[in-house]
Amino acid sequence: MDQKPVDTPATVDFSWQFTGRIMVVDNGARLPFQKNFNGLMDLNALATIVFDPASRLQENDDLAELDEFQVFPHALLGDGQSAMLHACMDAERSGTLAPLPPAQLPHNRHEGARVLAQVPVPTLALDAIDGLGQVDWLLLDERNDSLAALEHGTAYLNDTLLVHARLPMMPSCQGQPGVAEVFQWMTGHGFQCYRFDQPTHYSHLPDDVPLQREQASQLDTIEAVFIPDEARLAAMAPERLRKLAFLLDAVHGVHDLAYRLLNRVDPDTATHYLATRGYLSQFDSEPDTFTLTADYSPAPWANRDTSSSRQPHAGGAHE
Repeated sequence: MDQKPVDTPATVDFSWQFTGRIMVVDNGARLPFQKNFNGLMDLNALATIVFDPASRLQENDDLAELDEFQVFPHALLGDGQSAMLHACMDAERSGTLAPLPPAQLPHNRHEGARVLAQVPVPTLALDAIDGLGQVDWLLLDERNDSLAALEHGTAYLNDTLLVHARLPMMPSCQGQPGVAEVFQWMTGHGFQCYRFDQPTHYSHLPDDVPLQREQASQLDTIEAVFIPDEARLAAMAPERLRKLAFLLDAVHGVHDLAYRLLNRVDPDTATHYLATRGYLSQFDSEPDTFTLTADYSPAPWANRDTSSSRQPHAGGAHE
């Protein structure tokens, strides 16, 4: 179906135009907890599937009101086999990767990583899911086996535009894929790392005494943002370029690469985009200089009655 133009702030000459919704697959229920979640949903441009293995969203009734938004509790992407969910004291620590033993974790994380229950949870191979059409944006967390999700989704991922993979800098789970492993897989399958985003930090300050201020200095996790590599971008159809530009703009506020992609589709549209985003002055299209000619502006004496012998009054004003 044709997607209605997506409104952008201060738009005069530019609006996003593409066919169909952008398909989002969120493995680990990350998207609803992002700060810009409501703003993204308001754009009415996404069709979203969320796999929520720890059922963290079961109390969020507002999600049922969203268009094209589906949550599958107690399920996640993987190899299609059953996995074991480790439900932890801190729900954010729950996942199918078992927490490291307490001796290998910072002291402040011992209690939150304590496993309360172990529950079997089914996994689905991404390539075995029918009817998606394509996966435009994939989100992966660090509490479940992201490599298994990637390995069993290669057919869909051949055309994926954006991948967010949260990666541990401080290992917290057994068998947790690290930065090097994920990077190797992504670069070997037609992706490049565009940027690191949303870093989180761990604090070594005590949590059982009142503090005047806080500090968290040790890097805990990062989100690696992957986009298609240069070879894939060069072969990408205009519709796909527009969708990638939209995602970069809407999700990350990335304007420079969005402009480059739009410029490949239509230079005029790209110029309007720059103006909409405030990079071009409204006066840039005006000539820098002009030549005063009789055609442009009549000479000041053109309508003067030269036969009159009257002289102007003081101050230079005529009667």
